[in-house]
Amino acid sequence: MPSSAARVNRYAHSVPSMAPRAPAASTAAQNLVQPEATASATPPSTTAAARWPLFKPKTGCDFPGCTKRHYALGYCQGHRRQLRFGLALTPLREMHGRIITYHGYVYIREPNHPNAHKDGYVAEHIKVMAAVLGRPLRRGEEVHHRNGIRHDNRPGNLELWARSMQPPGCRVSDLVESSVRILRLYRPDLLSESATSEADEQLPP
Repeated sequence: MPSSAARVNRYAHSVPSMAPRAPAASTAAQNLVQPEATASATPPSTTAAARWPLFKPKTGCDFPGCTKRHYALGYCQGHRRQLRFGLALTPLREMHGRIITYHGYVYIREPNHPNAHKDGYVAEHIKVMAAVLGRPLRRGEEVHHRNGIRHDNRPGNLELWARSMQPPGCRVSDLVESSVRILRLYRPDLLSESATSEADEQLPP
């Protein structure tokens, strides 16, 4: 039977050493040192150009012949909508100069007209009436067709209507103020004639 000293010597190599070890350099410290050496070896201009390439934003649509501005994924808003709905890419419909709506009204594309909508179209009957009046239509004014044909926009077939010109009350003072306001807008000559006639009646005989 082996002695106790022999047993200790046989298992001594399997026991880990408890002696203190020298602290090894951390990985973070090594990473901090390496870029400095790389930066010193590589010119600063070359490193900056490799890290920050020049970015040029797209300005046009990739569809052939499309002149609209870029919206997303290389296409304009119209062609991007076609892709989103799974449709084949086709040329977009251009805005025409004259269209007729489902209700029979005629619209003309004239973005600079004072009565034009946000899409650049103005109703033809409103444009004709504005030319007859020599001014744009005001808020509350409408144009009606005498014969009921909405695409018949001859000046003789159009008449000017006014909405919300009558006050909600029935007092005489309200009616007088409303009448004077309407005359000032549409027939100021009648006001001048009535003022002249009143002045003539007040003159002594």
